[in-house]
Amino acid sequence: SEADSDLQALRARMETLAGKRIGVDIDTGEARTEVASLEDQLRRLGAAHPNPTVRADTAAARAQLSELRAELDRLSADR
Repeated sequence: SEADSDLQALRARMETLAGKRIGVDIDTGEARTEVASLEDQLRRLGAAHPNPTVRADTAAARAQLSELRAELDRLSADR
C-alpha cells in the first residue's frame, strides 16, 4: 500500500541518519532538522492511516527518533 511504501521510505531515511556520526558526517543542527522532519511525516502518516499496525509502526519509529533527539540534546549540553 501507499502507507507501507511511505513508511519504508521514512525508515530508510532514519537508517541513513543513524549511520551518520554527529559532528563528523552531520552537524547537530542538520540532524535536528532531519529528526523534526521525520517526526512530522511519521505523525501525519500515523494519524491519517486507519490500520493499527501502521499507527503502531509510526509510533515506534517516533520513539526511536525521540531517543536520538535526547542524544542530540546531551551532545549540545556537553559543548
